[in-house]
Parts: sequence; structure tokens; C-alpha cells
Amino acid sequence: MATSRIVALLALAVAPAASAYRPFDNTDADVANPQEVELELGPIGFVDAGGITQYAPRFVANYGIAARTEIVFEGVHHLAVGRAAGPRFSVSGLQLSLKHVLRAGVLQEAFGPSVAAECGLLLPGFRDEEGLGGVCTGIVSIAAGAVLVHLNASASRERTGNFAVEPAVIAEGPRKWLVRPVAEALWSHEFGGANAATVLGGFIWQLREELSVDAALRAGRSGGTALLEGRGGFTWTF
Repeated sequence: MATSRIVALLALAVAPAASAYRPFDNTDADVANPQEVELELGPIGFVDAGGITQYAPRFVANYGIAARTEIVFEGVHHLAVGRAAGPRFSVSGLQLSLKHVLRAGVLQEAFGPSVAAECGLLLPGFRDEEGLGGVCTGIVSIAAGAVLVHLNASASRERTGNFAVEPAVIAEGPRKWLVRPVAEALWSHEFGGANAATVLGGFIWQLREELSVDAALRAGRSGGTALLEGRGGFTWTF
């Protein structure tokens, strides 16, 4: 497999479509409170795509700039493991976004669905030959009994210049549980590029109101190649 193909594949495999809600690729219809910082750090992250393995820790920083509104900055580091081709170290998935809650609902202790929108710039990476793009995502969070479901729909102009769409659904167990199971399914299509379809399963352990840890496995196919990813990290709000 050519070096450019491997780099493009791994970038697609780990690039988030909207500011991630750990341990997911996508997010929920909630934001940080004004003057509140929320750090989502994933120091444990390994991706294997087509037999090529990379260490890929993630970071997301959210800051509440106003009521129902936050600014988000995120990215993914890559460090080649073993015989991986291409640069040994790179940074991709850099994104600067603005997220706003359009309707207060179940996630804001109100009645009915929570609705949010997030739009941002897909910034050039470091040593990954990425360009500039943009993305907008609509998010709806609903309660199905004690289970929370988050629906995401994204449209983007990728760094390649191609347009792409990505629908996704997240489900998580009752938030009153100390350890709750979580799952995500997504499908993405880049016009003139590749498709990706993955599922994720894991858990979130709420240690304190302001601190949680998480772990998950993600598997599927990206560009016709098998993908397997392990994730672990924490979310800290202050």
C-alpha cells in the first residue's frame, strides 16, 4: 500500500466530525457552562488499519464563552509503531469550532429533546499534508426511558477539497449509574473519496461530578480496509 494511501486512511479513521464527547467520535447536545473549562484527554489510543499500527492520543478543550455556547479546539497526535510507513510523528484532525444549544432539553434538566449545532474550521495538520476545510453538525439528544440517545448529522468540505456527510448515533446507559455502558455507530461518505463504517462499545466511569474516566474499542472498515482502535482517557471540568 502506498505511503499516501496509508496516511489518508489513518487520517480518515481517526478524524472527528464534531467535537468529540469521550470516548465517542461524535458528541451530545450540551456545552460547558460560561467560564467553565472541560478537558477531554485520551492518552491511551492505538489504531490498526490494514496492519499499520499507530499510537494516536486525542485531546479536546471546551470553554464556555456565553450561556449555551462554547468554543472547542481539538486534534489527534500520531506516532508510527513498528513498520508503519509515512512520517513517524504527525498531528491531524485539528479543528476549531463554535457549538451552541438551540433548544434546552433533557441534558439541561428541561423537558423534551436537547438540540444543538456546531460549526467549525478543519485546520491543516502537521506533517500530514492536510489542507483547510469546514464542517457543520446538527445534534439532537433525547431520553429513551433511562437511556440517552444522541443523533448527529454532519456535512463538511474536507481538507482534500471533497464534500462529505456523516450520520451517527450514540447510546449511553443511565447517568445515575456509577459505571454506564456506551455505544456508537457511524457511517461516513466522502464524495470522490472513501467510505467508513464503524461501531464502538465501552464504558464511562463517573468518579466525581467533575471527573470521569472512559475506555472503548472501535471496529469497522475504512476505505475498504479493516480498522481496529482502542481508546482510554478522562474528562475533567473546572
